[in-house]
Amino acid sequence: MPAVTKQTIASRQELEAQLLAVAESGYATVRGELEDGLNGIAVPIRGHEGTVIGTVSISGPSFRFQPEKLPGLIDELKKAGLKISESMGYVHVQVAK
Repeated sequence: MPAVTKQTIASRQELEAQLLAVAESGYATVRGELEDGLNGIAVPIRGHEGTVIGTVSISGPSFRFQPEKLPGLIDELKKAGLKISESMGYVHVQVAK
């Protein structure tokens, strides 16, 4: 896997670890992996059977994705992803922890 920047995931092991983390957290982030100084966050859009049918994301310059802003951005994006998913027929079932 060719690296585009110094932050690019370039090994299968690192990619697999990232995919597991994304599955667990419910969102993905990109921090300069495709272009230096460009960051992004993405969440899944689910269809009526719960399968991922797309994503919704935001991206921009790294100075707009400051660490203290990330939790709020992620929460709002997850809400938007769930709302879009529900409009596509997805029924979200909250599991008690």
